[in-house]
Parts: sequence; structure tokens; C-alpha cells
Amino acid sequence: MAKSERPSFTVNAVDAPFESKDRLKTRGYRWNPVVRFWSRNITEVERDAEEAWLTANVYAGHGAPAFLAVSACDRYKAS
Repeated sequence: MAKSERPSFTVNAVDAPFESKDRLKTRGYRWNPVVRFWSRNITEVERDAEEAWLTANVYAGHGAPAFLAVSACDRYKAS
């Protein structure tokens, strides 16, 4: 129960360069063909490290990822 209440995020690698697709895939991102970007779910503890990794390895100063907070209700609702 306690773990379900911990904040988490969906990271959307919006406008990530095509050349970074293999790095994103290796890092655990999944391609969403409908919205045409890579995304991954992470915990609040991982947020700063993930943002630093994306800045250094994907965006290189051009653009930024989108971090969307995910509530416990959204995380566990039926699809």
C-alpha cells in the first residue's frame, strides 16, 4: 500500500532526435506510434537522474523532456 502512494512520473522524450532511439530503447523507453515519442515511467527518486541523463545523452542542450506526474488513481485504473 505504501509503495502505491509514492509519487511517480511518466517521462515523455518529446522531439528527441532520431539518432537517440537506440539509447532510449536501451534505457527502457517505449515508442508510442500514436503520439510519436518515447516514454517511460519512473519514481520520484529517479527524476533528477533521468533528467540529467536525457539532457546529456539525448537532447544535448536542444529541447527538454516532459515529466508528467502520475497519481495512484491513474497508475492503477483499468485500461
